[in-house]
Amino acid sequence: MFKLAISRRLNVLNLVSDKPTSKTWLPSLDGLRAIALLLVFLEHVTGNVFVEDASNDGSISTAFLNFGDAGMGRSGVYLFFVLSSFLLTSQLLRPGIRLKSFQLWINYVYKRLIRVYPLYVFVLVVYTIFSSFQYNIQDFFEHVTLQEAGNHFWTIPVEVKYYILLPSIALIITKLLRRRLSLVLIAFTGISIILKLFESSILSLDRLSLLPHLPIFFIGSIAALIHVDLFSKRDIGVKYKTWMEIVSILSILAILLSYKTAASSFLWNLIFGYEMPEIPSNHWLYILHGLLWSIFLISHLNGRGWIGGLLAWKPLRYIGVISFGMYLWHIAILGYLNAHLAVPSMIKFIAIFCVTSAVSTVTYIMIERPITKFKFPFNQKSYYLTR
Repeated sequence: MFKLAISRRLNVLNLVSDKPTSKTWLPSLDGLRAIALLLVFLEHVTGNVFVEDASNDGSISTAFLNFGDAGMGRSGVYLFFVLSSFLLTSQLLRPGIRLKSFQLWINYVYKRLIRVYPLYVFVLVVYTIFSSFQYNIQDFFEHVTLQEAGNHFWTIPVEVKYYILLPSIALIITKLLRRRLSLVLIAFTGISIILKLFESSILSLDRLSLLPHLPIFFIGSIAALIHVDLFSKRDIGVKYKTWMEIVSILSILAILLSYKTAASSFLWNLIFGYEMPEIPSNHWLYILHGLLWSIFLISHLNGRGWIGGLLAWKPLRYIGVISFGMYLWHIAILGYLNAHLAVPSMIKFIAIFCVTSAVSTVTYIMIERPITKFKFPFNQKSYYLTR
């Protein structure tokens, strides 16, 4: 009995809840969050670990495993952005939510702060303590105050800025546009077109600016409005659900085939008879990925549940639960193990994944999970927001 209790405690999959944690609980989104993390992880890690093998022997196996130039990383980050705006907008559009409530927004700010800052600050402290990262006290405070963000940390200021903007967007959708999808689409599309017209000016802005990524967040918010509307219609037929499932499968296939991997290049050449074009370094191409991710998101949530069942697989959801930690830690662990571990590339890749998962699990248990359990005084049901 004692051994059974110990084994249950040591089973990391117990971190994944099987019971609804809120009224908006969607287990497949944990799996989708894991997909976003894995896309970023694969591009960063394989692009560094397998690059030496590719230059030395040029083997086919190495070529198939190196995703460094596939475009997965930015696509994965944009999936994170779509998910974030989708989830938060969905909560703000729920029936019974009083958008004019002061307590609602106090609770909203509190939830966003405890979701991001505790672990982010801890990671920055580690970066500052160890000299190999070359972070000093000034770098630490510039990162905490969102004035600077080295390497992969750039996503934190961008996302926090959307958190600040989202209340205004929710009010515009609800009060000004009366939650009418056609008006929301016209308004957000118009803003995106304006951003496109000033593309050269926008893309020359500081890399921490929200503006270049605003259309992606808009897409997530629009997806939330569509989903809330569909979810309110309980009489959706089986035929409709089947078509939604087919759309979700087609959208994910389109995304996967758009990555310039050895496999997709081979298929492209086989089907079309010529080499797959280079992915242009065009920021707006990735906005198409954001649109496809949102289509996949809506369709799989309102489909037959085939894709949703795969995404709700517990090991995948576990990666989703610790994904924020894995995102923050993976570059540091990649840099250290890649420099100090003299083993074959595949073993090194597995080691980096395992160590990153282990460290992220520890910081989730020690920092993320306890912090999110802190209750704020203003958390009545009428305006309570989950993470």
